[in-house]
Amino acid sequence: MLKDLQWIEIKKEGYVYSYTKIGDSIVHVCNRGIVGNFDPDLHEGFMRQFVKETGIKPPYVEIRDLKNVQGRGTPRQLAQTKNYILKNQEHLAGFILFPMPFWLGSISRVGFKSHKVSTKFAACNNYEEAVLRAVDIIEDRLEKSGNEQDKSGELRFEQLEFRPEWQYEDPAKGFYYQSGVIPQKILYSQIRSQLLQSEDVKIAMDFLEQVFKDGVIKGSDYIRIVEYSDAKKSSLRIRRDYALALNRLNKKYDCQPRVTYICGASLFARSSLKLFSGFVNQKFCFVDSVSDAFAAINSQKRKETKDKVWIRVSQKDIDEINELCGRMIWPEEETEPMDLSPISKGNSLMELSETLTMVQKDLVGLRAIQAEQMKNIEQARKEAETASKAKGEFLANMSH
Repeated sequence: MLKDLQWIEIKKEGYVYSYTKIGDSIVHVCNRGIVGNFDPDLHEGFMRQFVKETGIKPPYVEIRDLKNVQGRGTPRQLAQTKNYILKNQEHLAGFILFPMPFWLGSISRVGFKSHKVSTKFAACNNYEEAVLRAVDIIEDRLEKSGNEQDKSGELRFEQLEFRPEWQYEDPAKGFYYQSGVIPQKILYSQIRSQLLQSEDVKIAMDFLEQVFKDGVIKGSDYIRIVEYSDAKKSSLRIRRDYALALNRLNKKYDCQPRVTYICGASLFARSSLKLFSGFVNQKFCFVDSVSDAFAAINSQKRKETKDKVWIRVSQKDIDEINELCGRMIWPEEETEPMDLSPISKGNSLMELSETLTMVQKDLVGLRAIQAEQMKNIEQARKEAETASKAKGEFLANMSH
């Protein structure tokens, strides 16, 4: 057991937080106060820092000691705790509460089962029972992971290591960037964002670079898996900056992904990524889920690419694509509004149409920025001429 005084009796807003390390992979959380004053977000920050500073080895178990806690949690606190477990289940092997009422244990068990998380839940009567249960959870998870790898040699999501220093989140913006690694083999990233901003990418890249700095994929031809199911919109500039950052990291740390699996990407995201596939010198494979990516990796089978499949194209399809290309270079103010995706979803040219539509939108945005810049330049020029003329008239009057 490791007790560090800086992590004992931390008083915040009428509530006291305390953290103790047990062995290599158990955290004993012994808080004190009225549960209504407990701040789940603050606790999550404390946990992340505690795990990092004390060298807790994932997967770890969190034991919450409730004997000095009074009252009942609010619906908001319960929702935050649920999100905390869902978000951290990759490296949180177990979540144990003690002592706790029977009704609370029953509700918790139902919640864990309904969400099908990998984190194991347990309700215990005392400290000793909780520690023994935590050890069992850790051993079971490690044994299961080891057996799966030894017996089949397959790579699995559960083998990914998620170090706290590799993770970035900004709940206020709803932006999360998570990274996990199977050393020298797989680099996994998950992006969650409604609208990706330039500053978000810049900050997230610092956390991603930490993965490279730690040497877990340095000098390797690794496989990259990126989960895009919760990534919505991003601009052309952000996509370019992201691609530049990845190229820089791979070159700096002498590694290169031989294939990248894109999971759960929308049609828009697929088109966006295809535009940059040549620039980042990567082969992209699009799959529906992360489990599909691991299945493809383990089977070493690749779906037949569409450039090897013959498709039928009508003259109408060609005309519609040509019209879309024409609108890409024609001034927007001189064209009539139209459906920017004239190709039906079942058509073989749909992805090409979506790519061109996205490029057109990017060009519209770039032209709008350029027009605004030219307007500002012209305004500055006129102001400079006015100031120069006024200065000349002033000097002329002064000379008289």
